[in-house]
Amino acid sequence: MFLFDLNWQIQHFLNQFFWPINFLLVAILVILAYLSYKKPIYAVGLTIVLLPTYLFRSKIWFPTPSGAEGLPFTFLEVCIWVTFLGWLINSSSYKLKALNSKLKNYRWPILLILLSATISVFISPDKAAAAGLWKAYFVEPILFFVVLVNIIKTQKDKDVILWSLGISTLAISL
Repeated sequence: MFLFDLNWQIQHFLNQFFWPINFLLVAILVILAYLSYKKPIYAVGLTIVLLPTYLFRSKIWFPTPSGAEGLPFTFLEVCIWVTFLGWLINSSSYKLKALNSKLKNYRWPILLILLSATISVFISPDKAAAAGLWKAYFVEPILFFVVLVNIIKTQKDKDVILWSLGISTLAISL
């Protein structure tokens, strides 16, 4: 279940509605999974609208030798993974070959950034925190970029993305 990383007054208020909010978040994930398989442009738009949900945090518990409590993640990260996996399942090998040609100009910059970020994880004194930042700031944005580059084809698709950014900005400004 997701916790809220907000100031204590807002967090105290939202904790009163913990289960309904978490039920709503799971419902949003189900809708996002359906959209990412059927209409990926709307799944990307919904993911963009949900950008402020990086404040909803949770952990996947697993035992580790160091005694770590679990792998932290945010609701936004789950949305990005659901969008990417739905798009990947829906994509045929033909679409993936076309993607390779679309990413041709971006391949080396992406690889260099990912390589330097990966090296920095291994030389970091706090490897767990570095791996979390690596996942959240490098891997997931690249996955989202891959989906975005592949699905934007028409002016209507660009309009969906711009409207999504506008709605997300409106939610933040309110």
